[in-house]
Amino acid sequence: MSLTACNAGAPAPLPPPAFGACGDPATRIHLIQGAGTTAALTGSRTIEGVVVGDYQGAGQFNGYFIQEEVADQDADPLTSEGIFVFSGSGVDNVSAGDVVRVRVNVDPATQSVADAIAKLKSMGFDPIIVTP
Repeated sequence: MSLTACNAGAPAPLPPPAFGACGDPATRIHLIQGAGTTAALTGSRTIEGVVVGDYQGAGQFNGYFIQEEVADQDADPLTSEGIFVFSGSGVDNVSAGDVVRVRVNVDPATQSVADAIAKLKSMGFDPIIVTP
């Protein structure tokens, strides 16, 4: 799993994970999301942000939402500062409020997440899905 906790007081992994240590440069979520209707950046990316919703429980979305930290947000109203990380059948040990660093594969809406996308769209979200 390519996930590490970045909260203050969390022990630093030794050695740092292959996708970098907390605070190292990461791809900004708004750069992935872009201003268009599809992901501006795809493929393998490292993101860092705050978990704002954990939906990994039974009958939920098999993932969690991460939002860019305020200091790293852009001022463009056409881009999004949040992204949904699809964890699939695995469960990442995250909770709302955690600052995490995740290595993801950006894949705009694959068939394997069709149910989650339908649920999210019914709630007013238009997700671009990434997987760790």
